[in-house]
Amino acid sequence: MRINWLLVNSTRIVRLGTGKTINSLINELLVMEARTLLSSTKFTVGEIAAKLGFSDAAGFCKFFKRNAGQTPLNYRKGLLI
Repeated sequence: MRINWLLVNSTRIVRLGTGKTINSLINELLVMEARTLLSSTKFTVGEIAAKLGFSDAAGFCKFFKRNAGQTPLNYRKGLLI
């Protein structure tokens, strides 16, 4: 019961402080880290997916496109221009 109370209050505190859900904050952090890895390393998309905890590259690509508006490869190509 105490753990549930802690989770509910943590969720409220995060939302009040940021206006965002915990999930959206985690997604933002994952996208930021993915962008950093895409721009500063030569890791493949699959390697980046694994480093960020995704089970496969396809799932990571869907996540990245949904949250960043473009695929990881298109993001990386845009950096080269």
